[in-house]
Amino acid sequence: MRKIVSVFLLATVALAGVLSATPPPLPVLGQPLPAIAGQALTGRRQLEQAGVSVRQYQTPRGVTLRAYASANGVVFGMAWQGPVPPDLESLLANNYAAYRKAASEQRHRGPVTIAAGNLVVQLSGHMRNLRGRAFLTDKIPAQLSAAVVR
Repeated sequence: MRKIVSVFLLATVALAGVLSATPPPLPVLGQPLPAIAGQALTGRRQLEQAGVSVRQYQTPRGVTLRAYASANGVVFGMAWQGPVPPDLESLLANNYAAYRKAASEQRHRGPVTIAAGNLVVQLSGHMRNLRGRAFLTDKIPAQLSAAVVR
């Protein structure tokens, strides 16, 4: 009996440890990249020459997220793809209220582009395969265009 209780207790502690493990912080549009950054992506010469770093993250819900940061480390754009939409409230942070207001005035069928001041959010895809991107037009490095955020 004592052995069964010990095994049960050990399994409970292990499960609690797994469930309480927090995923690394995700980037926020317009903010510096988190100290614990995602996987660095290389190979896009134009971005490297402009001093842009691209980091890739995997959210707990299976969304692949790429963050684009300028030479000063501030995230100017993000692109994502996954089975569910990312938590835009967390990713857009201070820009979320403007996004919600502009989104409420848009149609909701097919690909959508929502522009609110310097914020642009584009959404497309279908169930279980959603894609999108968001960027701040005033934070994109001068020698680049919004097309680099993909």
